[in-house]
Amino acid sequence: MNIENDNYLKGNRRNTYIIIAVLLTILYIYLRGSDWQGTKNLHTVMESVSTVLAWMVGITSLIRFYSNKQEFLYLFIGAGFFGTGFLDAYHAVVTSAFFDVYFPSPSESLIPWSWIASRLYLSVLLFLGWYYWFTYAKNVATLTIDEKKIYLIATISTLITFLFFAFVPLPRAYYDEYFFHRPEEFLPALFFALALIGFYKKGTWKHDFFEHWLVIALVVNLVSQVVFMSFSGHLFDMEFDAAHFLKKVSYICVLVGLYFSMFNLFQKADNMKKILEIKIDEALNVNIEQTKELEDFTKSLEKEVDKKTYDLKQINKNFENLLSKFDRNVIASRTDEKGFITYATQAFSTISGYSKYELIGSNHRIVKHPDMDKIVYERLWATISAGYEFTGEILNKKKDGGFYWVNVLITPEFNEQKKIVGYFAIRVDITAQKELELFNASLENTVSEAIESSSKKDKILAQQSKLAAMGEMVGSIAHQWRQPLNALAMRVQFLEDDFEDGIIDMPYIQEHATENMKLVNFMSKTIDDFRNFFRVDKIKKQFCIVETLNVVLNLISTQLEDHNIKIDILGDESCEIVGFESEFQQVVINIINNAKDVFVEKDQKDAQITVNVQKEQEDVFVTISDNAGGIPDDVINRIFEPYFTTKEQGKGTGLGLYMSKMIIEDNMHGSLKVENTRTGALFTIKLGINDE
Repeated sequence: MNIENDNYLKGNRRNTYIIIAVLLTILYIYLRGSDWQGTKNLHTVMESVSTVLAWMVGITSLIRFYSNKQEFLYLFIGAGFFGTGFLDAYHAVVTSAFFDVYFPSPSESLIPWSWIASRLYLSVLLFLGWYYWFTYAKNVATLTIDEKKIYLIATISTLITFLFFAFVPLPRAYYDEYFFHRPEEFLPALFFALALIGFYKKGTWKHDFFEHWLVIALVVNLVSQVVFMSFSGHLFDMEFDAAHFLKKVSYICVLVGLYFSMFNLFQKADNMKKILEIKIDEALNVNIEQTKELEDFTKSLEKEVDKKTYDLKQINKNFENLLSKFDRNVIASRTDEKGFITYATQAFSTISGYSKYELIGSNHRIVKHPDMDKIVYERLWATISAGYEFTGEILNKKKDGGFYWVNVLITPEFNEQKKIVGYFAIRVDITAQKELELFNASLENTVSEAIESSSKKDKILAQQSKLAAMGEMVGSIAHQWRQPLNALAMRVQFLEDDFEDGIIDMPYIQEHATENMKLVNFMSKTIDDFRNFFRVDKIKKQFCIVETLNVVLNLISTQLEDHNIKIDILGDESCEIVGFESEFQQVVINIINNAKDVFVEKDQKDAQITVNVQKEQEDVFVTISDNAGGIPDDVINRIFEPYFTTKEQGKGTGLGLYMSKMIIEDNMHGSLKVENTRTGALFTIKLGINDE
């Protein structure tokens, strides 16, 4: 029966390790891509908690070692966690917002590398704990170990690490070009993996509570390094903060194992005392001839018992101090199988507002918040009732009606028959974290409203620019129609004279009608071009750039000719893009009209505008250049600002080039730039063929 129980326990523990690794990996896959962004202050708080936990583990482990120096593993773990506590404290201090300016490396390097130092230090000490057993203690009944040498090595390595980070500039820690953004994380991961394999093959975890929890901690550490932190893309992202959280979970696992080990130690001491008492009773019944020998033995035994009792009292005192710290600082409770509280720490009493007297004996529903999703509670009870651990975030209610958030770990407790007799829960207060999440959500709404307001402003500016262009284009159309209207009027006037002269016949009528229709079609095309120019494009379409430029030229050619301004359209006539055609026309007209205004202001005789279209791979470049002398250096960097104009009052709105840049870069996902050449200004429009 005992063999069956051992096999059952061994199978359950092995399955626990696998399930933890798989669940953490699934959790990463689920959370991957999260937009979570932590802060330096949150990081400092988290590492402060890590420091306290590491020192608690280190002190407890060293107490356990000095209770039996043959169990040398506790020396390595105590020294490792004690040194790790100092490195975590150093990591929290040097990466805080107040102190990071005093170190030679930027936060982007100092934070990840000081994290690596702590993780590497701990992983190496854990690996050495197993390696020492494998090399020296595996087949030795009695072992003497020089603990001073271990302390000296741990102290020197810790000090070297401090000095290194204080005076040596660090290289970058993030490599976005690699699949794993932080490949250096695999160094401590290697030692965690070696330690995990070693302790698993050692096999003590099958019956020892401490090494069982140590293996769980190694699994959590390995997954946090390989699955979470190695994929961290930048400071304080989801992977970064999740790895820090899992580090604290691993510390708690080791601490739980130590508490189980201490409990077993006390049980063994009590059993030993009972055995000694039995032996004393047996000795009292021995023959009188053996009385002297028995008295000597009793005295020796009493001395040994006194010594052991004194040692146990010291251990008990240290353990009581540790329990006192646990009571004040850890939010923990124990309930029976029905959920009635049988034990509560002072920290639980403080955060809930209930006294211990009020908590003990009450059902745990006393802190249940009505706003907490019932599905979470259903999943919680289903998990722990089945004998599994539950972890999650729970909203609790205070006695005064307030609330607080906790991250909870609930572990079922079993009797010898493997029946659940109660549950033990450890919680971490995450209220500040939740409030930060709510603040971020509020901030996101504010930003969205600001973006919407900015979008409305841009639409108003676009309408003003369009109306300004319409004013100029109406004058252009009127000028464009003047010549064909004059021609039609002359033809109508000559019609009567030609009739009196008798020269009107069918060929004359056909020729007269043909010429008149050409003039009418020209005027109709001008109206169509004008209407298309002011049509609001709602859907992108494919259009030929050169054909669109010719339409623009048809609209403004008369104005250019009136001022003797020559314009040439050159380049690839078959080049097509996908975008908003009328908005593109507006940009070209704005740039050409600005050049025309400069020519007119200077009364330049050799005015020349050149438009060139070129295709390069997946991009199209449209350049518009002139020989008007260029834009003054003191204003060229401001010409794309809204309401900025160099024209006289009443001759310009200052919106044309601003709207042009917005159309090209925001609506058509291209770029609009300007520079001066030897003869004048050069505007370059870059557009993707598919507007991507």
